[in-house]
Amino acid sequence: MYMDRPAYQIEKAIKEQLRNLLEILFQATVFVIDTIRTFFLIVLSILGLIAFAISDWDDFQSTLTSKALNPIIEHRIPWNTSANLTTANFKKSYSGDVSAFPRQFDATMGNLNPATTYH
Repeated sequence: MYMDRPAYQIEKAIKEQLRNLLEILFQATVFVIDTIRTFFLIVLSILGLIAFAISDWDDFQSTLTSKALNPIIEHRIPWNTSANLTTANFKKSYSGDVSAFPRQFDATMGNLNPATTYH
């Protein structure tokens, strides 16, 4: 019985040290996970705002550009009762210097019939 007490105390000390080591590892893991989670939260919050700003910026909406030898010289709004629109359909056109065109423009359509679906 006299020998059991020191053996028990040694076993208890080893368990205590192992428990402390595992507790430190657990706390370190929690810290790392919280840091990564916070980093992603901040980065995604910033990227989300940037993506929204880009999508809402007028310069990225319906921008027309000219390539080399084929300049853009006319804007058209075609319409027809058929869903398959072609350049031969009724249209409203604006011609001239494309850089002078407004980003938005209104057009009055002619030859339209009431209660008819147009595309």
